[in-house]
Amino acid sequence: MRLQNPPSDSPPSGAPELASAEPSLEGHGLYRVGLAYGRLIHRLRWAVIVLWVVAVGVSVPFAAQLGSVLTGGGYNFQASESARVGDILDQKLKLPPATVLVVFQSNATPANDPAYSGEVADFMTRARGFPQVIDATQGSVSGDGRTTFVTVNFNSSNSDVEHALDDFRTLVPTSGPAKAYVTGNPAVYATFTHITQEDTTRAEERALPIALLVLIIVFGTLAAAVMPLLLALRGAAHADDSLRHQRGVHRRAGHLH
Repeated sequence: MRLQNPPSDSPPSGAPELASAEPSLEGHGLYRVGLAYGRLIHRLRWAVIVLWVVAVGVSVPFAAQLGSVLTGGGYNFQASESARVGDILDQKLKLPPATVLVVFQSNATPANDPAYSGEVADFMTRARGFPQVIDATQGSVSGDGRTTFVTVNFNSSNSDVEHALDDFRTLVPTSGPAKAYVTGNPAVYATFTHITQEDTTRAEERALPIALLVLIIVFGTLAAAVMPLLLALRGAAHADDSLRHQRGVHRRAGHLH
């Protein structure tokens, strides 16, 4: 009578029954939900890819208009007490909704020089004809006599003036004894918006390739999308070869008969 050793894959005597002690993963509710979701996405993978491509294509025109929609004037909480006090002051003191300051400064020419004063007067005349402008008045002259400013009041909000600021800058003189600078809340907000838009664009240009590379490496998104197509092409080629082989066998069998 010969004794046979137990199969090598059978657990040794006294070993704990780990499989029976662990809870079944298939019986977990989240597992079933995740499995059903994965099967659904796999079955509709091409539709999902097409929907994402369409969504990205549709969002491109709207993303290009982001800079014209967003403004830099969102620094005040309208429901705060300070905002309500500001509104009351505007109503009581009859302050204009928006104001732009144009500063004229010269290194050598005094403000009372005819060329200097003519440059300021010409700008004020052009500014009064700009849309939504209430008035344009010249302020005082600095102590050194070479710097002055013009206050341009608008009957529209800071946001509207900010959007029209590029057209307003065309009125500012670029040649003359004094150099002109545009400032005020709308100009500051427009500068913030312009800087933010440039930084965001630069960050997206640098971050997008890195993000795509991480997606390809970690999740294999591109490989997962291309793999069904490659398998389908290979299967079609294999089926074509098999069909040709069967036709050749049938021809040879026909010649033998």
